[in-house]
Amino acid sequence: MGLIAGSKMDPYLNIPLVSAWESEEVLDTAFLRVRYEMEFWNHLGDAKCQDFRMVEIGEAARHDCSERLHLYDSIAGAGGDMLTVEQETVYPAEWILLPDKRVRCRFRLVKLLSILQYEEKRGNLEWHLVQETDSIAGYVCQKAETEYRGREYEAWYCPAIPVDGGPYVFGGLPGLIIRVVDKRGDYSWEMRGLEKGRWPVTERQIVLQKVSPVQARKQIERVYANPCRIWKSMGYWITVHDMEKGDWHMATEDDIQDCGLFYPKSVIRLWVDCPLMSC
Repeated sequence: MGLIAGSKMDPYLNIPLVSAWESEEVLDTAFLRVRYEMEFWNHLGDAKCQDFRMVEIGEAARHDCSERLHLYDSIAGAGGDMLTVEQETVYPAEWILLPDKRVRCRFRLVKLLSILQYEEKRGNLEWHLVQETDSIAGYVCQKAETEYRGREYEAWYCPAIPVDGGPYVFGGLPGLIIRVVDKRGDYSWEMRGLEKGRWPVTERQIVLQKVSPVQARKQIERVYANPCRIWKSMGYWITVHDMEKGDWHMATEDDIQDCGLFYPKSVIRLWVDCPLMSC
C-alpha cells in the first residue's frame, strides 16, 4: 500500500501537473506576451489568492494560462520530481480565445481528478469609454467599463500600445488593457511585464475530459463540495490527521461528510494498493 497524497486540501494549491503530452498544436504566432498579476477570492470568500498569468496575443488567437502551472508542467515533463503545486496558489483555469469567437477553457480539479475542457461562445463586450485617465505600471491609461456575465468591470487601457488584448476574455478596446477590476472586488488583473517578439501560441495535447459548460460547473461544484467522497468512490483509502488528538485514523463516514476543500481537520492522506510500483 502506498501514499498517493497527503496535504491540506486547497483547490488553489493542490493542482495536478501535466507531465506528459503527445504533441503541441500551433494555433497562431504571438507578437506580444503580457504578464498579469491576478488576485481573486477563494470559493469560500474568506481568503485572497494570487496567481501570475501569462497572456500570449496573436493576430487570430490568444492564450491565457497560469505562469506557475506552465513552468511546473515543463519541469514535470522534463522528469522533475513534481506532481502538484504545493507552495504557491494558482488559478486552475486556462483560456484559449479562438478566431471564431469560441473560448476553450481547461480547468484542473484537485489531485488525482480530471482536467475538464469545455467550449462556449464569446459575446462582444460593450464598452463605455470614460473620460478619466490614470498612470498604471508606468503607462498613461484611460478608463472603460463593461458588464460580463452579471459582473461589472472597470478596465484601464493604454492607447500608446495599440493592441486589442488583455487577460481572460477582455479585449475590444483601442489599446492594451493594463488593469481590470471586478467592481465587487472578487477578481482583478494588473500588468506586471511586457515582452515583444515572435513565438508560437501552442496548445498541449493532453488527456482530459471534454464536457459542456453546464457539466463542467456541476462537476466543479461537486468536487469542491466533497472531494473525499469522490476519491473514496474511486477506491482510495483515506486517513485523517486529527489536530486536536494529534493522531491519524481511517476516515469515518462523518469525516467524509465533513471533507470539503479547505478541510477543517487540516490534513488528509490518500492511499491505494500498489503491488506493481513503489508509491
